[in-house]
Amino acid sequence: MRYNEIQEGHKKDGTYLIRAMTYESHSPPHELRAFLAIPEVKKELDKLRFVIKNTPVNQLNKIPRAQIVDTLLSQHGFQISPRGKELVYNYLKGNDQYLKEESSDTFEGSMSDDQILSRLWMSKRLKEVSNDINSAAVLGSWYGVLPYILKRNNNIKEMTAIDNEPGCIKVSEDINPDVRHIIEDCNKTDLRSYDCVINPSVNNIKGDEWYKNIQPKTLCLFQTEDISVEKGCPKNIEELKAKYPLSNIKYEGVLQSEDRDGSVLRSMTIGHK
Repeated sequence: MRYNEIQEGHKKDGTYLIRAMTYESHSPPHELRAFLAIPEVKKELDKLRFVIKNTPVNQLNKIPRAQIVDTLLSQHGFQISPRGKELVYNYLKGNDQYLKEESSDTFEGSMSDDQILSRLWMSKRLKEVSNDINSAAVLGSWYGVLPYILKRNNNIKEMTAIDNEPGCIKVSEDINPDVRHIIEDCNKTDLRSYDCVINPSVNNIKGDEWYKNIQPKTLCLFQTEDISVEKGCPKNIEELKAKYPLSNIKYEGVLQSEDRDGSVLRSMTIGHK
């Protein structure tokens, strides 16, 4: 795996430098697109897709999908992860979601203007509150774009990126070699040793054990948004402060932006637990 830095410049208010990147990887969506880029494969899978679409549900188990896919993989010497193969099967069912370069499950999706703006906002406001942090944990670090920005704009001596998706961690390790990585549900992570805990996606994390595991007086940054909300998760600033209270709030605010699904309102608090 590798990433290519293709340009650098200032984003939005011109305060923070961010490098725009493309990433060549073996993440599942990339595997699917690479597999379908082989003309013979695309032709055979589209034929199979048509057959599946026009076959009664009670007859689908008679179609040797796995055998056909495995044969195509073998014929073209193409290796694919179990998750990548699952996306191939989803494609056969008519799901084209992961063919989009900015699908939320791709590195490109994590580099959308909306996502970058959100992370620059976090970096800027955290730096205003504290520019001398010994150790920080980023929960739900995804493909590692936030750790990448924080390492370059904020004075954080040691950083740990935590995510339960091995594919995302693999990408993050490649672009953040100086960051410690943990593949784990952040609800199970011991957070007692960190001076700062950053949760950039409160709305997408099930459970609240992560919050309970944060030591009192720890500097925290929590961000949520009003879409993709897990049941019981806060979707605005008041709900965020009520569900995950901080004893000494240094910053609170909202950011309106646009993503591929429409308008997004993000809410953020920074302070000590």
